[in-house]
This record gives sequence, C-alpha cells and structure tokens, in this order.
Amino acid sequence: MSIVPPRKRRSYTAEYKVEAAHRVIDPDRTIAEVARELGIDAGMLSVWVKDERRRIAAAEVHGEKPLETAERVELLRLRRQPAREPVIQDVEIPVDRLAEFLAFFHEEIGISPVWLCPLKLRSDTAWPLYPLEPGTLYVNVGFWSTVALAPGESDGTYNRLIEDKVAELGGHKSLYSTSFYSPADFWRLYNGDEYRKLKQRYDPDGRLPDLYAKCVRGR
Repeated sequence: MSIVPPRKRRSYTAEYKVEAAHRVIDPDRTIAEVARELGIDAGMLSVWVKDERRRIAAAEVHGEKPLETAERVELLRLRRQPAREPVIQDVEIPVDRLAEFLAFFHEEIGISPVWLCPLKLRSDTAWPLYPLEPGTLYVNVGFWSTVALAPGESDGTYNRLIEDKVAELGGHKSLYSTSFYSPADFWRLYNGDEYRKLKQRYDPDGRLPDLYAKCVRGR
C-alpha cells in the first residue's frame, strides 16, 4: 500500500493577497472566475476580498483614499528593488595615496563620477579638530549617490568600508553626513583630547551633546 505524502501548503505574501482581491474588486469580476484564473481556492480568495474591502472601508472612514491600480503596481515594483544605502561623503586623501583610494572606490563602491579637488593648509599650524598635516597636499574626493545592498548586507556596510579605507590611507572624512565610527575610532581621528578641553571650557556641565553624539548618533 503506497502512502501519498501530504501536499505542501502554498504560502502567499500580503502583496499577492491584495492584488488578487483587487482582480475581483476593481473590474467587478466574480470570485470563482478570478480563482480559476489564478489557480487558487475560491474560498480562500473570498476571505482575501472581504479583508481588502474592510481595509478600504476603514481607510475611507479616516479620509484616506485607497491606492489606484497603477499606484499599487508602482509600489510593488519599488518593493522588489534591492535596498540601497545612501553614500554621501567628502573625504580628504593624501595625493600620493589617491590612486590607491580610487582603485578601491571603483572596485568596492562603484559610484561615478566623483569630485576631485586639491587642497592644502595655508599655514604651518594644523587644525586642532580636523588634523590635516601641514605641508601635505590632499585631494578632496566627493561622491553623492546610493549603493545597492546585497542580501544580508545592512545599512552602513559601504560607508564603513570607506571610513576604514580613508583612515588606512591617512585621510580624513568630513562630518556633514552619516558616520559609523566607534567612539574610540572617532576620538582618535578627530583629536578627542583637544575636543574634551574645549568641551570642559565652554560646556562644563555637559548641557549640549558632544561631537560624537551629533555626528555619529544623530542627536
């Protein structure tokens, strides 16, 4: 006697259920007709249609207009696209390490084009909180775009790669955009000792967030 294994139950995403329900609701077709077309159980489709009608009614009570068919299609298209990480940065790289940075950048990040602008301190005195070396020629590299995240990659993946490479090459990153440094790395790169002296002098009671809280934690 042979035993037929149970059929694996199909699972359906919320988006699929909504779209299937609207094949009944929008053109005013029958549940049986749409169920045959999609190859699904009519009773199950009936439940989806009832759920969607209740959702539409609830939205209308609150003055919300349900999405049109074209809007739902566009929303589904956007949801299928890979997540993207904003990579909006300006970094200063010593000119003799620029080629190495650009090779890394084009291989690992892939944003193009990039902005290149040489700069050099005018005096022999270094800036205390943005410690570029006097006498060293740097090149500002600017890039402002997004990078697709592969499955399993989290937001910050590519910004952290850039931060690590810039530090490795003796460069510095401007702090106007997102940053992902650890506290130890941040204060090492941006002269935490000098900053704490200024903080103690002008904000001894700690009433204001410090530079790390503002630039990395976004407070």
